[in-house]
Amino acid sequence: HPIYSYQGDFPAVVKHAVKERSILEGFPQSRLPFLTSKEVNYIRGTYDFFGLNYYTTQYVVDAPAPHIGMPSMDNDVGVSRYSDPKWFVGTFEYFKSVPWGFRNLLNYIKLNYRNPEIFVTEIGIPV
Repeated sequence: HPIYSYQGDFPAVVKHAVKERSILEGFPQSRLPFLTSKEVNYIRGTYDFFGLNYYTTQYVVDAPAPHIGMPSMDNDVGVSRYSDPKWFVGTFEYFKSVPWGFRNLLNYIKLNYRNPEIFVTEIGIPV
């Protein structure tokens, strides 16, 4: 995320993927906003806090690009998601309990987003 990252901009892989998909969808340019170097420098680190909602973890694998249709983040990423059927399931099939996934997410945020103080605002499995 541009505000939290060390670079202060969207990752190059994200900019490329959204631009390519946007062109295929008939847009004249990327749906992702272009940030000037002045904007990048202005917004980097301007957060007040990092609020985190976490419910589950999923694995991802490369997937063929979906047919052109409604623009969406899911269509931009080009992956299929799945979870281990052995993971504990609560009331809703989608939300599986994966404690190590939460730890990995916290480590990722620490290493890639300038180690912000994190407020866990939601966590768990809905009942």
